[in-house]
Amino acid sequence: MPFTCDACGRSTYPDLIPPVGDVLRCPHCTDQRRFIRPSLLVVTGSVGIGKSTLCARLAGTIPGAVLLDADIFAEDLVSVAPPNDDYVAFWRSMLRLAHELAQSNVVVVYFSVMRPEQLLANSDILGYFDSVRFLCLTCSANVLRARLARREPGADPSWFERWVEFNSALAADASALSTADVVDAGRAVDQVEHDVRDWIKAQLQRRVLSPRTQPSEPVRPCVERSPFRLQRGSIPAVWDGNRHLLVLTDALSILAGWGRATSTSSARWSLPPDRTSCVFGTRSV
Repeated sequence: MPFTCDACGRSTYPDLIPPVGDVLRCPHCTDQRRFIRPSLLVVTGSVGIGKSTLCARLAGTIPGAVLLDADIFAEDLVSVAPPNDDYVAFWRSMLRLAHELAQSNVVVVYFSVMRPEQLLANSDILGYFDSVRFLCLTCSANVLRARLARREPGADPSWFERWVEFNSALAADASALSTADVVDAGRAVDQVEHDVRDWIKAQLQRRVLSPRTQPSEPVRPCVERSPFRLQRGSIPAVWDGNRHLLVLTDALSILAGWGRATSTSSARWSLPPDRTSCVFGTRSV
């Protein structure tokens, strides 16, 4: 997370360098630097609804998205289970993790047992994201009881009812929240997987089309100091966070066959559409 200013070297810890639109602005020297500000996506639902199965099936199959089962970071489901009251702190950590991952130009998709209010309570961190959107997986009470009985056949009936109540509360949350959508998870897993995949892809497309992906004011570029290493050599370059390289060399012939440069000394180079999965060094573009 951004705690230290690159320009003046002063720290804001334990607070973060505050976001102002699409830049981080140091409260000490007012220096600002651009950062990647994508949407954060959360797929939520009751225990037994099928989130972990869906996450495992979808992980690695949607370019531009990193899917994580957030419940593996929680001990005893601290994000939802009373009498634990630390769900705000839990989701604060998850938001910080998502911000760090997003700087690799990906959208994070969490799968977790949670209610939207538990994440949205961290209002001071929401500015690091263009938006936060929820997909709520729900089903009928009888279907959920049957799934829970298969999962925990010896459990106390009150445990089943606790998650049936959670399922109902989540459906009510979704109906009252404009940034939440609902998928019927009581159907076959292939059908639910199809709908969840389409929802994630639609959110990624929404990000591409959003005018907010462009900076609203001139900012100091985020500079990648190390050269990008190519198969045929190395070039010093600046990554501008938007699938472009600013090539700082006159040896542009090494780019032949990959893209087109407009200058022999310094050029802004865009990857052609069919090369969007190429890897330069450790950065996937």
